[in-house]
Amino acid sequence: MELPDKDVNVFFKRHTPEQFEQLLKKANPKSLEQSDKVRKRVQSLYKQTDHGFIVGYGERQYEIKGIQRGDTQLKATVKVSKDVQGNLPFELTTIDLYSSRSRSWFTRLCADLFEAAQELIKEDLGRILTLVEEYKPKEKKATRQELTKTEKQEAFKLLKSKDIFSEILSDLETMGVTGEQTNKLVGYLAAVSRKLDEPLSVLIQSRSAAGKSTLQDAILSLVPEEDYVKYTRITDQALFYKDEDSLVHRILAIEEEMGMGGAAYSIR
Repeated sequence: MELPDKDVNVFFKRHTPEQFEQLLKKANPKSLEQSDKVRKRVQSLYKQTDHGFIVGYGERQYEIKGIQRGDTQLKATVKVSKDVQGNLPFELTTIDLYSSRSRSWFTRLCADLFEAAQELIKEDLGRILTLVEEYKPKEKKATRQELTKTEKQEAFKLLKSKDIFSEILSDLETMGVTGEQTNKLVGYLAAVSRKLDEPLSVLIQSRSAAGKSTLQDAILSLVPEEDYVKYTRITDQALFYKDEDSLVHRILAIEEEMGMGGAAYSIR
């Protein structure tokens, strides 16, 4: 390519980028075509949101949220548009990224929206699949409540009391949990053991509707909110996607044994 000015620095001082582009096109018409192909595939955007993330390739943007993982499924709700946070035309649907049929249908949907080749959308979906598999939700940091000087004095007084167990049982009785003296104490001691390097684990067993949740909820109410995580049910792989130290010195409470499903291995 020949420049009208001998010095390239002089050329860029005197001419616009558009003029340089025209010279480049004359010298090698395919170069701009190749640049356009690359530009369409380059990741132009990535940011995490409260419920997932937004990723962009070229002018195509995808907002991913509602990620649900299973052994054979990876579902997510996806909004696609040239500007997912603006008012431009969009598509919104839930797909299973592990399903070939679901991906093919979604590819055609996006190709029509963006007026793009299906092969380009397939590339996007392959990269999105990897991002969804690697995605870890933001851990919400609970704000710790500082005790007042008076509250600390009362706490130390209770800890040093010879009748500490009687006072704990009395408090639980006041909260409406009657009887089950041993179960209440064992449950409370297991909750306190969260501060140890090897905490205790408890499995509450009884017939249906006998009050297992009542006892669990009562014990958890004596624990600061930032020190426990409670689930009704967790999937087999759910705990593997949490931050490595997110459960250190915290209680993991699950309402029913069936709620653990295949997650028993990861819990151990």
